Amino acid sequence: MSTESAELRLERLREEMKHRREVSPLLKRKLAPRSIFAPGMKIRMNIVPMFLALVVPWAVFTLCCGLTAFRLMYYHPVVVIFLLGGICAFCLASIIYAVWARRRNPDPTWFSYFALLMGLAALAGTLVGMQLYKRYTKSFLQFQDLNVVRDVDAGSAKGGNVMDAGALFFAPGTRIDEEKSSHFKQQTLYCVAPIVSSHLIPETQSYDFWVVGKDCCSTSSSDFRCGAWDEGRARSGIRILDDADLAYYRLAVQQAESTFNIMAKHPIFIEWSLDPVKDMAARYHRLLQTFISAIAMAFIVGLFCLCVAIIGFSFLGRGASRYTEPYYMDHAHHQHGGFAGPGYSGHSHGGPIYMV
Repeated sequence: MSTESAELRLERLREEMKHRREVSPLLKRKLAPRSIFAPGMKIRMNIVPMFLALVVPWAVFTLCCGLTAFRLMYYHPVVVIFLLGGICAFCLASIIYAVWARRRNPDPTWFSYFALLMGLAALAGTLVGMQLYKRYTKSFLQFQDLNVVRDVDAGSAKGGNVMDAGALFFAPGTRIDEEKSSHFKQQTLYCVAPIVSSHLIPETQSYDFWVVGKDCCSTSSSDFRCGAWDEGRARSGIRILDDADLAYYRLAVQQAESTFNIMAKHPIFIEWSLDPVKDMAARYHRLLQTFISAIAMAFIVGLFCLCVAIIGFSFLGRGASRYTEPYYMDHAHHQHGGFAGPGYSGHSHGGPIYMV
């Protein structure tokens, strides 16, 4: 009896397993876990990932911008590159994890949004910081590293003797000789004019001190309006040290040498100023203002993107479901390969189920 009973149970188990394998594929798909892309399903909102998706990319933007915009970039560029590499590695890891999570679950998650915003924040922060560094920080720190030279006589001093000067204060009687101004145009108009003393012609026969500016002179006449040209008390200037600009200013000086038959052995280029120290302090103040404005704008943009993402996620699955009737699994019928429930009739042994 026991042997026969065991054989009957084994046969029944085999029959049950056979019917389970024969369940309709459409029914299996219907009873599978539903995606939020399916009508009637909605994504769950969690305040923690939303908060992190706002704060962390903004912090990455601020960090990258701060690393590339201030003193650390000037004095320790290798350290900045190393830190930026670590941030890039973190962004890459977040992208890899987002891809891995997406393969496990095709539904949209905050991992994808987080990885995208992290990469954009790191890139934008670095670019903005580099622009601030090039425009403000580099010249300010170079000015601090160089000397302040006073009582320079443009008629007798040689440019080669003040190569370590960041700011130059000239002797009384010094002025700009606008009649010998010149220019060189390469998209931007690079303007130059020599600085002369009361003697007009330097004792060294070399015009070594030049006031410069961009887009502030005429191409058809001697009309020079660069820097504090209209300040009668101005007798000082800030040294220009940007290599890209210096190349074009030298070409403008060479053109002046050819036009006016003069000589400039060691030209020193300066931006005419009433008070160079005060102007450089104002430049650093503009750097701080621009940096604060940039990180504030980054926060606003991040908040806007987060709101757009929340609205987009909230509309997923809001459509009416085509499957309006609930499915009920009946264990007894399931053993025969079918399902039973209110509103449904079907054939046992794995036959198709029809909606009544």
